[in-house]
Amino acid sequence: GTSVVPQGVTIDAITPPVRDPVAETIALSLNVRLDACLPGLSPGNVPLGSLEVCSAASPCNGMTVDRVLYELDGAIGGIIRVLTLAQAQACAASINSEFANGTSDGNFLCAP
Repeated sequence: GTSVVPQGVTIDAITPPVRDPVAETIALSLNVRLDACLPGLSPGNVPLGSLEVCSAASPCNGMTVDRVLYELDGAIGGIIRVLTLAQAQACAASINSEFANGTSDGNFLCAP
């Protein structure tokens, strides 16, 4: 085939944008606090902060949402408790994505 890239030019692979751990922390904090203040915001009777990660492949499997937020807060400040910053951020992103469009897909969180 014919290349549309000029000879000698290298193009890097396109990667998805990296999400900011501070933005994930703010989003998760708001979600947890709003759910605590507005009963019925999240589906079911269990507050968002008390839901558990139920994904065996996740480093935060078995942790509550509150614990993941605690881990992320610490990691941002340089305090590694159990999860690294990258692990805590990934868990927070998955939690924040769990309720897209106001409904849970039920694949990452479950009731304790």
